[in-house]
Formats: sequence, C-alpha cells, structure tokens
Amino acid sequence: MRRSHNVKASRLTAALFGLLLATDEVTLGASAPPFPHIGEFQISQNGTPIVNVSSSSAALAVNAHGDLVATWTSIGSGTDDYDVFFRLYDSNLQPRTAAMRANTVVARPQVGSRIALGPQGSFVLVWQGYDFDQGDTGAYGQRFNANGNKVGTEFRVPVNVSHVQQVPAAVMAADGTFVVTWEGYGVVNNGTLDIFFRRFAADGAPLTGDVQVNVDTFNGQTTPDIAMDEQGNFVIVYFDYGMAGTTGGYLRRYAATGKPLAAPQPLDGTGSFDQEAANSPDAERTFRGDLEPGQRDLCTLL
Repeated sequence: MRRSHNVKASRLTAALFGLLLATDEVTLGASAPPFPHIGEFQISQNGTPIVNVSSSSAALAVNAHGDLVATWTSIGSGTDDYDVFFRLYDSNLQPRTAAMRANTVVARPQVGSRIALGPQGSFVLVWQGYDFDQGDTGAYGQRFNANGNKVGTEFRVPVNVSHVQQVPAAVMAADGTFVVTWEGYGVVNNGTLDIFFRRFAADGAPLTGDVQVNVDTFNGQTTPDIAMDEQGNFVIVYFDYGMAGTTGGYLRRYAATGKPLAAPQPLDGTGSFDQEAANSPDAERTFRGDLEPGQRDLCTLL
C-alpha cells in the first residue's frame, strides 16, 4: 500500500515472526516480538507530504526489543528537492522523536532510504542522492544512536564514485558492524550494472572496499536486498538479467567476515526462476524460508 500524503501502516499478529506490515517494505528478524492488532498509525508529521518517488519511498525496521524506525522521502522545508526523513517509535507505537531529516547535504534530491537497525536501537540509514560533482547518482549513509542523534557525518558508501551507484540496502549485526549493498557500475564502466557490498565497523570505519557479488556480468544485475542472521552471516539477493535461460532471482551467502560461502545460486536451483516472483527478490523472505519446500535448502545460512 502506498499513499501520496500521510503514510500509515498497520501491525497485525503473526504467530511465528511478529510480522509488521508497512507501506512498502519491512526489515524484520525472526526474533522480533509478536504484536497485537492495534490499527493504523501515522508515520509522517504535520501533514508532511510523502512522494512516491521509488519502490522504497517508505520503509520500517523493528528489532527484538520492539524499537521501531520509520523512514520516508519528502520535499524538505524551504527547498524544492527531496530529502530523507525518519522517526522513532517505542514498542507501543508511541513516537519517541519528531520527524527528523537524515541527510546533511540538501542541494540535491535524496531518495529511496533503507534502514539497518541494531538490537540495542542504534541504526544506519542509507539512500541514493544525485552528486553534482560527479554528475551521477551515489549511495550515501548516516549513523545514528538509539535516541536518533547523528553519530559522525554523512558518508559516501562506495569507494568508486566515478559512476552510478544506487538502490542501497543495509543490515546491522549485534556488535554494530553493518553491511551495505547496492547496484552500480564498476571502476571499468562496461555499460551494465553489477551488485556490490561493503562492510563497515560499528564506528563507521570501512572494513572492506567495494566487493562485487555477481559473477555473471551479462546484461546487468539490479535491485539488491540483504538480510543477516544472529551470527552476522548474511545473504544478498538480486535480479540477474542473464543470458537466455538464466534470467531471474539469485542469492549469494557470506560469512560474517564477508567471505563468500558459495557462488551465486538461482533461487530455484535451476536458473529458470519464475519471472514475476523474482522481479524484486526479498532477502528477509529468503532467510525466513517462505519459498517453496524444494527451494528452502538454498535459502538458509545454518
């Protein structure tokens, strides 16, 4: 569900995962608590319009303690450009903060925010913004403490900033380290998009450079998503416009250190995954094993 103005969401009881239903997407671990049905709640503040500028124009994240972070894209006060906003809620859906702008740079559009929320309430927001210096879209991030205060400064996610880097997504481990994935062109721009990730320490220091996920580089790879288990192992899923017979959703599993555990695998094990289901691969769904029984052996890290 998407709305052109005040974004609202509902919490419904889900027996196994405490599933939180939102406007566009939810980041939710298997240990998240169940919630009773309590109707709708308003995310935006004072009628701030929320524009549907991308598939991730609004997102929510909740941890095992019930800490909830909502983020969205809106036209900021006194500017014609889009900015990224967020708001914190407690486990009873009572606002803990006002709506606050995440991005520091306001001279260009900032859209498509995603959340990496840690178990103690600290979080990272990532989004894409237009870089006037480079003339391309870049992936950016900002760290926050559990009270919603900025920690450090806004940062550019990739090492490579010479080409388009966009559609970021992120996850955070229990120790505060986090991983960001995105789609973009490599150092040598061959005209097709690839999938990358980069690991960061809890203090924001980079632990890796730009690590390419996909092996196949034919026709491009897009729309990455990422999920992490309690040990910090993670999986990245993406859509691969491969050669005939190989187009579809793919996943690749990694240890907490960022070491690959396997080569990229098609979500159905054959490379001929159903196109409609694979257009937007969902890493959290992959972790939960919500696929067909024959696919589940490909979709767990344990």
